[in-house]
Amino acid sequence: MTVGIFSWLSGLLLNCWILSVNTKDYRAGIRLSPCDQLLTLMGSANLVLQTALSADIVLLTFRSYSAYVTQVHRKILSVQMFLISLSLWLTVWLSVYYCLRIVNFTHGLLFTLKMRISAFLPRLLVFSVVHSFFIAIPSVWTISVKVLPSPFQNMTLNSTINRTDLSMDFHYFMVIFLGCIIPLSLTLIPIGATLRSLWKHTRRMKKNDFGRPQIQAHVTAARTMILLTILYVMFYVASISVLSCSFNIRSIEMHFSWFFIMFYPTTQSIVLIAGNSKLRKAAKSFQKQWTLTE
Repeated sequence: MTVGIFSWLSGLLLNCWILSVNTKDYRAGIRLSPCDQLLTLMGSANLVLQTALSADIVLLTFRSYSAYVTQVHRKILSVQMFLISLSLWLTVWLSVYYCLRIVNFTHGLLFTLKMRISAFLPRLLVFSVVHSFFIAIPSVWTISVKVLPSPFQNMTLNSTINRTDLSMDFHYFMVIFLGCIIPLSLTLIPIGATLRSLWKHTRRMKKNDFGRPQIQAHVTAARTMILLTILYVMFYVASISVLSCSFNIRSIEMHFSWFFIMFYPTTQSIVLIAGNSKLRKAAKSFQKQWTLTE
């Protein structure tokens, strides 16, 4: 319960910061760039996901005492699957955007996408939402809930505390596996192209003082892409570990996996803020104002 509340507060604070900075610019009449739009959507998705995860840990605490709570927990799992899939696709499009900004494409499909990314972005987002929806919907009937009697007795109330196991259909598990592996693999393509271009650009501009700020911006973008990908891989491994034990956390390793899952939206928001110059400058400005106020 304590972990759930703390992770929800931290995720709420950081993701609301992302939303507030971009919303402030939008209300001021400043047109949001495709990057700002993606960051706003990622912040919104992380905000809802953090709330769902925090509610999940509350339900996990009480699900052994009520079959109804277990059914609600299963519905929340469907919401989580939708948001996790959507978050991964948004990471793909953010990596593609960074790649298009850094790599100098001069012809072909990538050049067309580079020039018209603002027009293509809404279509990509609609595809992401539809794909995530069809990934999450089957979980409603493919995740089964079994209430089993526990060997431990409540001596005070003289009653049996039931234990619930959540299991997933194998075919649906493979659908989720492929649904996550495909966008994860697509993320590696812009990362590879960006690192290759960055390496060439660094060698060409390493003796030119005018190229250093640009190189630093490219390094920050590449680092953000890599950190987001590594973060999701770790999240994916932790989720598989928790799923393999039917959400019954009994070992220290499973506790660490669950804690990592709980703080995933918060950690991702930290990476997004650190990797975006506008969000980073706004945070520093707020920190200075806070210091002067004190």
